[in-house]
Amino acid sequence: MPQVRISNSWDSRQLFDLRVYTSEAREFDAFDDKSALLWHEPAITYSRDDKDEEIAHNFTIRPSARMLRNETGMWLHVYLTKIGTSPDPMSKGYDMLNAAVRGLPLASAVDVMEHPG
Repeated sequence: MPQVRISNSWDSRQLFDLRVYTSEAREFDAFDDKSALLWHEPAITYSRDDKDEEIAHNFTIRPSARMLRNETGMWLHVYLTKIGTSPDPMSKGYDMLNAAVRGLPLASAVDVMEHPG
């Protein structure tokens, strides 16, 4: 079997931007919707050496009326892009080789509790 060289796409100390969006859609394309952008952390330094470094952020996300009626779920869309590039595949500033994306389901249904009257 031939040897395959696997390397990291980003250089150590490379600067990148983190953007986290929420939506009710599994596939995200609402980059112009400012309310969808949950978190933007610009100019994070990528390091393979500092394994203890982490960035954490806590959020409270209010379910929409559609979620409360169990008509939809909630998705988290995480984009890492080299600094200066766009996460939007339709943008001229997008570079597929300099972007990483991950979609994660946050909720598939919301149970509505009835209060005793």
